[in-house]
Amino acid sequence: MPHNESTSSKNTNADARRPDYNAVRTRSNEETEVDKLIQQLSTEETPTPAAGEESHQPQPTRLEQKGLNKHGMRHKISKGPGAASVAQSGGAPAFLNAKKEAAWTKNSRRPRNGYGPKTAFKKGGAGGKGVWGRLGDEMDYEEDMDAEAEDEPSEYDKQQAQKEEITTLDALRTALTPVLQEYFNHGKSAEVTRFLEATSIKPALAPMVAYVGVVVALDKKAAQREMTSHLLADLYEALLNEQQFEAAFSQLLQDLPDLTLDCPEATDVIANFTARAVADDCLAPKFLESSLEKMRGAGDGAQPAVKALEKARAMINMKHGLVRLDNVWGVAGSTRPVKQLIKKMHQILKEYMASSGDVNEALRSLRELEVPHFHHEFVYETALITMEDGSDRVFDLAVKLLKVASEELVLTVDQLTTGFHRLYEDLIDIVLDVPNAYTATEKFATQCQKEGIIPTAVLNEFPTRGRKRYVSENDGGALKEDTVAVEEFRQRVASNAAHIEEEEESDNE
Repeated sequence: MPHNESTSSKNTNADARRPDYNAVRTRSNEETEVDKLIQQLSTEETPTPAAGEESHQPQPTRLEQKGLNKHGMRHKISKGPGAASVAQSGGAPAFLNAKKEAAWTKNSRRPRNGYGPKTAFKKGGAGGKGVWGRLGDEMDYEEDMDAEAEDEPSEYDKQQAQKEEITTLDALRTALTPVLQEYFNHGKSAEVTRFLEATSIKPALAPMVAYVGVVVALDKKAAQREMTSHLLADLYEALLNEQQFEAAFSQLLQDLPDLTLDCPEATDVIANFTARAVADDCLAPKFLESSLEKMRGAGDGAQPAVKALEKARAMINMKHGLVRLDNVWGVAGSTRPVKQLIKKMHQILKEYMASSGDVNEALRSLRELEVPHFHHEFVYETALITMEDGSDRVFDLAVKLLKVASEELVLTVDQLTTGFHRLYEDLIDIVLDVPNAYTATEKFATQCQKEGIIPTAVLNEFPTRGRKRYVSENDGGALKEDTVAVEEFRQRVASNAAHIEEEEESDNE
């Protein structure tokens, strides 16, 4: 029957899948010897339970006793040293290490072959490469500042202090000059005071600090001399006393003949410093009188010192002298009002035009203003004065002044260009006061371009005037029609008024 045939075929397939136990039992002699050896080793390593104690090891199943797994297949013997499966007394596989057998579960992440990373992880999660560390490691270590302040200086610090001790004037000048140069840049007197406090200076050499400061300022401009006066006033409160200042200025007065060789105006500069020191209460007013008597009896070599002391005394004794001495060096250009700068530049040009035309003196006065960013106003004022005067002499002097100033880089191309652009923009208003402003400006700009003072592009930007021209602007003497009519009307009115006066006089007679 078909049903019986299908049933028989299924049984045949099942028998084919079922393992052949007879074939398993007939193993080779070599496998038998290996199993015996493994069993012997496992028996020696596994302790036998004592009498009366029950074994908690699981009982091997029927397949395990025959050396087969749950699928009826033979167990594989691993070649690894720590994961070899061995057959127990009944032929069942067993681990060499009971702990590994207990750790080997279904969901275990540990490798089943016994191999894997041997590194033990640090507890707390703070170890290893690239980790953040434990909580609280980000806190900074608090140091006891009072404990450090109480510590005595080490031997190294004492040796460095002895090594840096300054005992000569030349050594003091060498050490202090770079500090003063930096002070002229940043203007912080506290930095100089801190340097002097950290430097070991011989007590007898302390007055020479003020001496070196004044000597360094001799070659500087008024702004740096003003900063030096501020520094001396700050040092009086911090490091130096009145006696040390008197010693410093006495030495300056004695060395004045030698200082004049390097700085011709040293006499006036020392006089200003002395008067300013008295105004700042660094020196007593009696110092001038006592020093003046001493220098007068010193002979002809002390004449520069006598002159400086007399000038300082005159500045102090003038009305409101102590208040005015606050500006003994003038006001710096960067802090000076714009109107005052314009007035000063106009005064420089007037003196230059009225004198024989000393270009060097005019440029020296311009440099003393210390406003290179405002030199375009000087160009503007020069052109305006030339335009208002209208003479050839002033015209030539103005061109000469701008040429020398541009060659010596007192006036840069940017300042010259800015000055002429300002002049072009203001021509509409200037022409109301100077009718020939356009003609004079065009002539002046053309000559400056020929002399190489301004580039050609600046000349080409000269504005084109779109208005009526006047007789004063070289119109050939031809009057406009409306001008003729106005003149004729004025003449008729004047003649009529004259006739009326004559008739009134005749009636009165």
